[in-house]
Amino acid sequence: MRRSKKLLLVLTMAATFTLSTIGVFAHGLHYENEGTVFSVTYDDGTPTKNAVVLVYDEAGNQIHEGKTDENGSFEYGEIDGAAKLLVNDGNGHQAEYEMETPVVVAEKTEKDNKEEAPAEKEKTEEVKEEVAEEKVKETQDNSKIITVVIVLVALGAIAGVFYARNKKVNK
Repeated sequence: MRRSKKLLLVLTMAATFTLSTIGVFAHGLHYENEGTVFSVTYDDGTPTKNAVVLVYDEAGNQIHEGKTDENGSFEYGEIDGAAKLLVNDGNGHQAEYEMETPVVVAEKTEKDNKEEAPAEKEKTEEVKEEVAEEKVKETQDNSKIITVVIVLVALGAIAGVFYARNKKVNK
């Protein structure tokens, strides 16, 4: 009887460990920089879609936040002062790129600034909303995974109790 309890305990622990480390065996991020387009892929070459991109200036201040597109690309050519990009896919993968020289956007006329200001604000608000929605979705996905693991562990423990009771009754 002791041997079967030990075996059941070992199997339950092995199943729990296996399920809890599913994310550990993921892959890393790789990037390419062509002109002012930063492209990010996983080890297997698939694009890093909708990853959060933080843009920093030379002083280390965050000056912009955006997301990679469906191809894992992010255009940073219009972000004045961009010196460093930090990409995070939300699953623990991160890539960083430091530019040799910061981006300098040509001076715009006052007329250009007035025409683009409302559109730029609207774009920024849309990006912020998308990022917030992604964070909520990631949190919900992680909660589901944790719930599944807890349920499986509980089911294993319940099965162990019934197995032990059955052994006692059959003796």
